Amino acid sequence: MSNSFKKIGLLLGSLLLMIGLGSGMDNAFAGQDAESSLINWFGAKRTASEHEIANVITAEKDRLMGELKIALQGEKQRAEEELAAFTENEKRIRTAALQEYAAALIENMETDLTEEKEAIIADLDAKHNQAIKDLEKKITPTKPIAVPEAEAKPDTTPVPEAGTQPVLPSEPDAETEPSVVPEPLPETIPESAL
Repeated sequence: MSNSFKKIGLLLGSLLLMIGLGSGMDNAFAGQDAESSLINWFGAKRTASEHEIANVITAEKDRLMGELKIALQGEKQRAEEELAAFTENEKRIRTAALQEYAAALIENMETDLTEEKEAIIADLDAKHNQAIKDLEKKITPTKPIAVPEAEAKPDTTPVPEAGTQPVLPSEPDAETEPSVVPEPLPETIPESAL
């Protein structure tokens, strides 16, 4: 029996060895399997987490973009109203300032025509004086030349009809005759003016 006992012992030893070795290998493979399983699980959770975060970011971005568009429209409207009010105010201020300036110019407007008036008066005085001289030349009598009375000639001058004889000017005698000034002729109105 010793031989068979040895055989059984050897067989049992081999079996135990195999079981021991197999268990150790299982533990070794189980360690490797747990690590890869953990890596796979973490990778899957990571991908799911990234997708979830990306979806939340996209949804929040879309929501905020909508709010920003609404806020931008409101701000545009407010800015447009503010700009319109500013424009109207500036137009009112600028036109009022221009009107005040024009009114001040009109108030202070003074035309000095002194030189022009003096020139016109001098010209009129010269024309007036010239007219007086011209009138004096026409009415100033010429002195007749005295003919010696030694020779008496018969009067050959035709006698004009009664009432049409012109009066010749003669030198007035200072003691007896006052100076005669001819009367102006009445003005006649042209027939075309009637």
